[in-house]
Amino acid sequence: MNYYQESTIPQKIQKLFQVYFLFFRARLRPRLVKSATTGSAVLMVVPEVDRIGGYERQALQLAASLTRIGVLVTMVSDSTGPVVSKEFRSGFLIYRIPSKLGPIAATWRVISFIIRHSRSFSVVHAHGYSGMFLILCRVSKMLGYPVIMKLPTAGDFQHLYRQGGLRHFFYRRWIKKVDYFIAVSDEIKAEVLSFGISESKIIRIPNAVDSDIFFPATPEEKRKIHHELKMDVQGRTCLYLGRLEKRKGIDILLNAWKNQEENDLWIVGDGPEYEALTQMCEQLKLNRVRFFGSTKYPEDFYRSADIFVLPSTREGSPNVLLEAMSCGLPCIATTIGGIVDVMENDKQGLLVSPGSVIELQNALTHALTHPEKLTKWGSEGIRTIQEKFALKKVSEQYKTLYSKLEIVR
Repeated sequence: MNYYQESTIPQKIQKLFQVYFLFFRARLRPRLVKSATTGSAVLMVVPEVDRIGGYERQALQLAASLTRIGVLVTMVSDSTGPVVSKEFRSGFLIYRIPSKLGPIAATWRVISFIIRHSRSFSVVHAHGYSGMFLILCRVSKMLGYPVIMKLPTAGDFQHLYRQGGLRHFFYRRWIKKVDYFIAVSDEIKAEVLSFGISESKIIRIPNAVDSDIFFPATPEEKRKIHHELKMDVQGRTCLYLGRLEKRKGIDILLNAWKNQEENDLWIVGDGPEYEALTQMCEQLKLNRVRFFGSTKYPEDFYRSADIFVLPSTREGSPNVLLEAMSCGLPCIATTIGGIVDVMENDKQGLLVSPGSVIELQNALTHALTHPEKLTKWGSEGIRTIQEKFALKKVSEQYKTLYSKLEIVR
């Protein structure tokens, strides 16, 4: 049977019988046996893990950290390019399911994966949602596995509930079967509550940052990074790092930068708005703005800048803000989403209204002309990260949750 072509009616019936056969076989299969000394075993479901956006990076670093504290992690994702189907990375296995299959073939591959690997995990942890992975979570629930789902961005639930059609009708029914929802911000928690999910099923666990990777640079290290990246630094440097897309508000930042003739603005990242933003720079005649494109080493840019700017109009709990603070950067950000859960105005930096060019312009001018405040804000940011967002602390919270679910099961 060719799963890459549309199925005939007899083939669909055959697949349906195969699904039921595998389902009942898995039901009768012995469960994963855990002794008192064995760590938890979790299947992480991460849509498009190779895209390396915010939630993908969180999932990868959390998986690596969990393996270091005794949790057996298996990760499954969909492949979006020429990547291997199975990869061992940082102590855990990543399995990739081709994303270009038709809906029936993709569903079959997901169900087959669960059946084949049902002995290697006892909890399912989904990062975000997509149709294919809601199916995976639903099958896991049918087989008796507890499921938790992390919602990385505000608006995810709204999008799901606004969609029409039979498919999304089932998705909405299935998502209510999830045992616990992880909200990374108070805004996301409120959104989940607004759609009738019981508060007892929502757990606040923040995003985390690895301070072994993201830490401040000494003046000498800073100069070395400037030299290696061929940065001609004259005044102070402000940094934006992240996806170049509408909701990030980079056009607001460029308009607010018009009067900064003595300082540099670095924009690091790629995305659909790249060409529009570079053209905007030319139109505004911004000579001290430099686009670096995407990078595999964001820590080098954090450690070589003076101020971090995040002018977003919609966020969950942005990794880049945590990483910048962990590197000792004072921050200028907007009063949205998880940002207000991470920083306070005039404590780790300055907060401005989303979409306001004037407020952002005033905040930049104030920060760039008060170097004594930059030092204070940077130190407070490091302290905040160590107390609330350290990767080891967050990993222990997840490990405790996994153990709780395994006991209930």
